[in-house]
Amino acid sequence: MLSFFQDESNAVKKIIVSVKGGDHVGVGMVRELDSVVNREKAAIGLLVTLTPPTKAMRTEANAAGFYRSPHHGDFPKIQILTIEGLLNCAESAQYSDLAMGGLTFKKAMKESPSREQVKLL
Repeated sequence: MLSFFQDESNAVKKIIVSVKGGDHVGVGMVRELDSVVNREKAAIGLLVTLTPPTKAMRTEANAAGFYRSPHHGDFPKIQILTIEGLLNCAESAQYSDLAMGGLTFKKAMKESPSREQVKLL
């Protein structure tokens, strides 16, 4: 899955999101996500898992380094989040979005309301 954020006035950054279920998550999934993030030139990768990450997974994620925001400091390049943590708001993705999505995509034109009554039948 792909998401976007904006922390500079003229540049949109990518976030790669990988969701893994089951009890067999491991360090290989972190390496795979890091590889995809680098290949796609994304700023951040999020690994969302059903089970808590192992120590080896956290170590591998930390080894990926940081995304340096021009205005808000450093954010982990690879972040591991759990479904439980996201649902109970104990965890969230770490990045800055100055536009809050407002400048990332074109906005649809507003349709002006019709003043004419339409007959139904």
